[in-house]
Amino acid sequence: MIKYILPFVLLVCLLCSKKTGLDGQSDDETVTVKVMEVAPRKFLENGIYFGMIEAVETANLVCYSGGRVEDISVEQGQYVRKGASLAKIDSAKAQSLLLSAKAQKTLTYSTLEQTRRHFAMGNASQLAIDQQHLAYLNAYDAYVDAQKNYRGCFAITPVSGMVTKKYVELFQEIQPGTTTFSVARLDSVKIEVGVTENDIYNVKIGSDAILTIPMLPDRQWRGSVKSLARAAGEMDRVFSAELQFENRDYLLKPGISGRVALVLAAYECAVVLPSDIIISEGIERTVMVVDSSSIARRRFIETGPQSLTSTMITDGLTFGERVISEGFQMVREGSQVKIDNAVTVNDSLSCQ
Repeated sequence: MIKYILPFVLLVCLLCSKKTGLDGQSDDETVTVKVMEVAPRKFLENGIYFGMIEAVETANLVCYSGGRVEDISVEQGQYVRKGASLAKIDSAKAQSLLLSAKAQKTLTYSTLEQTRRHFAMGNASQLAIDQQHLAYLNAYDAYVDAQKNYRGCFAITPVSGMVTKKYVELFQEIQPGTTTFSVARLDSVKIEVGVTENDIYNVKIGSDAILTIPMLPDRQWRGSVKSLARAAGEMDRVFSAELQFENRDYLLKPGISGRVALVLAAYECAVVLPSDIIISEGIERTVMVVDSSSIARRRFIETGPQSLTSTMITDGLTFGERVISEGFQMVREGSQVKIDNAVTVNDSLSCQ
């Protein structure tokens, strides 16, 4: 019985070895794939930088005289307009000092003018004018200080924006020079980055930039370069650049780290492929293409600049070719393929 079974097993193994290739794929098997047509596309070459998001304008309100917090009229996260009072701290004293300083300024100025008239009539000396002028300047300085103290005691904001931080509590006794609130303009934000010497000649005032943050990876904010240093830093050897981005939905928060794609060059007509369909083997880069007979062919390519998800192809592909975008891992040189998505081949594609 064994002498009949053994030849049968050998025959089955021989047939299987002939039918199956070295990689386990049948020579006659058709692999279903999806393809994309190589067409002219615009490609942006970016320099990638990271930085901390900051408010374009920030005002820290300070109470210079200190005192008791009598009232707080806002909370953190509230929008306030320029000139609004956010709190009251020993408000009666601050108001009294301002009125007294204003009256003293008015009185000394009136006396100065009167002295000048007497001088014109010969009834006063130049020394009297100088002394009265000095008294007026001292009174004016006191009035300016009283105004500053008044704004601090009433926490008057010099900018319109969001209350980003509240440092005091109701009925708290605070020391002179205490910071009471921070107010920031957040409809636009800025990021400072250090541009390397390799990129600096492709960056200028107004260069476009795209901002993303880790917490919202699908969102992008577009902005531009607002200022650019003309000399590299002595320690880090980079060129400081300030970029601003619109933030009308207030999703960008100061203190969050951001990733900036700084546009260095724009290619209006390029061969561009998704980076994840390019096969890397050492220093070689290849893709799988489908010829007119629905046969898979391995194509060596040269790659250029890359973005976050795409790569520009500088050599090896021409417009109109079909590149396998899904299923390329399942095919090899010479495999018969079946295209699962509708793609119209247009051999006339070119850059105009």
